[in-house]
Amino acid sequence: MWNSLKSAIPNIRLKHGAIAGFDNKLLKNIQYPINNNGYVLPECNGINWAGSIYSNDEMNTGDSINYQNIIEKNNHLLIDEDISHIKSRWIGTRASLPDYLPVVGPIDQDKVFVLGGLGSRGLSLAPLLAETIMNDICNIPSPISQEVKEAISPLRFNDD
Repeated sequence: MWNSLKSAIPNIRLKHGAIAGFDNKLLKNIQYPINNNGYVLPECNGINWAGSIYSNDEMNTGDSINYQNIIEKNNHLLIDEDISHIKSRWIGTRASLPDYLPVVGPIDQDKVFVLGGLGSRGLSLAPLLAETIMNDICNIPSPISQEVKEAISPLRFNDD
């Protein structure tokens, strides 16, 4: 699958990322995601996930990652001592495109839609972009402008 994606979208590069799960009683009352330079999510299964680290370099193990960066990005909620409250980690590949924009919209005349390439902004963008697709399917006004729709269209990668 990766090879077919690379041939469909030239110059695609892998981006890597990491987030940390904190078990900190001071975070337990968070009711909604809090976004700033980083983010902290409401507690789920005893963990508040916070992020994020974004890198061009491959991340193989949690031991090589400086999770202090997540604490610094979320210094409105986390303090240096919270490094000892990390109970879980996620390390993986981020779905990013060469222009760092998401891809959203129909890919052909048969109303087949795609939504992807959200990178590290999926938490913020997914609801709006899903509504955009739903509005297109239902033929009702879009929540985003035509200019933005063209900028994130999957057809932008087609050769002219």
